[in-house]
Amino acid sequence: MGIVCYKLSGIEQVNKSTAISRRKPSAPTQFLDDQGLLKGKLLDFGSGRGFDADHYGMAAYDPHWSPDPLTLETQYDTIVCNYVLNVVEPEDEQGILAKVASLLSPAGSAYFAVRRDIPRTGQQGRGCWQRWVELKLPVVTERRGFVIYRMNETKEAGRMKVGDDFEGNK
Repeated sequence: MGIVCYKLSGIEQVNKSTAISRRKPSAPTQFLDDQGLLKGKLLDFGSGRGFDADHYGMAAYDPHWSPDPLTLETQYDTIVCNYVLNVVEPEDEQGILAKVASLLSPAGSAYFAVRRDIPRTGQQGRGCWQRWVELKLPVVTERRGFVIYRMNETKEAGRMKVGDDFEGNK
């Protein structure tokens, strides 16, 4: 496997090259907006350079581009996390899911977009290895280039602990 892009010790980034410059919203966030799913207080977790956050009026957190720790000390009604899980080690995935779950308001929802335009075996991406990700969460939509999973605080996140999967198994 190649270099991964994030390490999760306090969610610090070791390679920022996956963050692209955008001129229009990302396809996953545009889909969520079109479906009316961007509601209430919003956070773009792993926002990269922040175009989606700026465009939709979201708070932004990214370990390199928007590292303000105060962003991680409040709760949000809707959290989007686009293409982050594809660029972390599998053992870091649960920590990110748990962190996002801890940031959800009681009736909040988080949406995790993962790439589907890469082979199941993974591939070298922008400065790092990008891996195939499947989550044990409900699928909102599956498109040619991505799939979006939904986490609801009152269901999945409320019983999840770091080290558990979403069925509550260790």
